[in-house]
Amino acid sequence: MKVSIDEALRRGQIEPVVAALLQALAQGQAPYAELMRTVEAAQGQPELLKRLRHKAVHSRPRDPRSWRVAALCDRHLHDWAAAVASIRRCYALGDRDDQLRLTEASLLEMLGQQQEALDVLEGQWPETLAAKAWAVRGRVWLRMKAYSTLVDELGGWLEGSSDQQYAGYAGCWKALGQAYDHLDQPDQAMACFRRGNELGPKTDMESDAMAAFLSAWGREATLQPFQSCSPSSYIGPTPVFLVGFPRSGTTLLEQALDAHPGICALEERPTIERALAAAQQLIQKRAEVRESVAAAGSLPDKLAELLMAISRADENELETIRTVYFDVVRAAVDWPEGALLVDKNPLNFVHLPFIVRLFPEAKFVFALRDPADCVLSGYMQHFERNPAMDRLTSLEGGARFYADVMGLFERYRQALPLEDRLHFVHYEQLVSNWQGTVSAVLEFLGVGWHQQVEHYREHAARRGTIATPSYQAVVEPLRSRPTGRWRSYQHLLGDAFKPLQPYRLLWGYEEGVRE
Repeated sequence: MKVSIDEALRRGQIEPVVAALLQALAQGQAPYAELMRTVEAAQGQPELLKRLRHKAVHSRPRDPRSWRVAALCDRHLHDWAAAVASIRRCYALGDRDDQLRLTEASLLEMLGQQQEALDVLEGQWPETLAAKAWAVRGRVWLRMKAYSTLVDELGGWLEGSSDQQYAGYAGCWKALGQAYDHLDQPDQAMACFRRGNELGPKTDMESDAMAAFLSAWGREATLQPFQSCSPSSYIGPTPVFLVGFPRSGTTLLEQALDAHPGICALEERPTIERALAAAQQLIQKRAEVRESVAAAGSLPDKLAELLMAISRADENELETIRTVYFDVVRAAVDWPEGALLVDKNPLNFVHLPFIVRLFPEAKFVFALRDPADCVLSGYMQHFERNPAMDRLTSLEGGARFYADVMGLFERYRQALPLEDRLHFVHYEQLVSNWQGTVSAVLEFLGVGWHQQVEHYREHAARRGTIATPSYQAVVEPLRSRPTGRWRSYQHLLGDAFKPLQPYRLLWGYEEGVRE
């Protein structure tokens, strides 16, 4: 029976769909609705996005729908400037609607072109898009440090808006909360953050792979084979993995390191995710593995079986998995020959045994920050939703998540020979002694200091593709205000942060969350 495109995408069969759509374009057809759905499904697969974009604009360059496809591909490739240019090609070809205008404003905000973004946002917006437009305005005013304007304008609009069912309201409340935070009004800020987290859409936690992996990796039976597996003979290029809990300073570190001419830093691409998926698919070609997985009960049970089997992968299988890893890297970034690759993705440390199996000599730069500040900062942010970030939409959930992943990391440190390949960086030290802290990281990585590292802010602004909420902090001078921020909210926390106390002690933040 012929499978529909939507069903194929749901099953994750993206490459066959891409091949079919490219063939349709070559034959003069115009399956634009299917193309847009496929581009959305291909997020995290830059090589597919580039193929789709190229074929769409070269097949029908005078059709504005081709440039809509291009703009969406550009966005998922994190090339904001190219996305703006693609949108403006739509305008030139007679395609101009409110959704395009809103997307353009959002991209201009991310590019730091704040007045241009405000100009695009001028005028009336339909009810279905008004909240999204106000959310972009809020982000612009935050970047411009126009906190009082934000409170007056956005706060006044929210107060007069009775129907808050449309997408965008969560971002509005988060922006308003951040303005109150900058104005040192924690009670008002917390009320806004709470409202924003309540309104935000929730992802399907039943298909939460993070919970399943945490359960699978947390078992002694899963970890033991990685302790005793035969060593790999791999001697090829080995990445450095920049990891840490979200909001711990990984973006700042990544931008500083990327400014070094001998380093190529990769920002939050699904390298390990894709490699692990390839490993699972490859290892199930063994009949005994398929049987053990089929006999397992829950998803964590099945993952545990797969992970144990991956620990026994032979050198040919490991090389195939590494090829998938490096394909993702090279599709996402221009990696100069001889440059040290730094792969920044904070929660990759959850899969640390797999990483060490793949790259036996891998080093890890582990970003640390006061756990209370990490969780509170995550609660304040308006992230793109996924099961991992959904855990940060409540203070209690964020604290439990921190304890879960850090408890797992401590198990890894006890079970695997890691200490010589770990370098910890405290965010507070990065802010107070930036050059000394970064110099120590560079020494750990085996590259010397270079004067271009001093100009990392200019480098980050030119790069213009930072896809995390940390962009503003990276392109501006360092300041100490984000350190110890949780103290202003201490009277509002109750017992929410109790799970963090052992880790505040472990990482040297010795005073209790509640005094």
